[in-house]
Amino acid sequence: MLLCVLSSVPRAYICIDGLDEFPAEHRPKLLRALGEVIEDLPRTRLYLTGRPDIQDEVERGFTGGVQVRHIEPPKEDIEGYLRMRLALDKHPDAMDEDLRVDIIRIVPKATSEMYVLKPVMSKKKRRRL
Repeated sequence: MLLCVLSSVPRAYICIDGLDEFPAEHRPKLLRALGEVIEDLPRTRLYLTGRPDIQDEVERGFTGGVQVRHIEPPKEDIEGYLRMRLALDKHPDAMDEDLRVDIIRIVPKATSEMYVLKPVMSKKKRRRL
């Protein structure tokens, strides 16, 4: 169905965020389907984000390879976001100041790097364009 819909438009963009959160047992089928879309409809662009632990799995899923861009948010941005969310807390008395300080100190350290993967069309398909 996706191939049918996308074939009727001159260009399409598919963005899938948090691919690492997609069930591992279903990822191979999803990656195969997305690979078919990229191969059959070369004017469709696909962007995926996920954590580094599935990068190899994703790279194996695309015959033309992928372009990888690593992303790591600045700790200051994470801290700012946490401060803003804590300030909006509807139950501010539910936690003391020590807990707030711990959240702002610990959570940014626990964040990990992510990446954006852009599958590349195979050379065979590029030649046909």
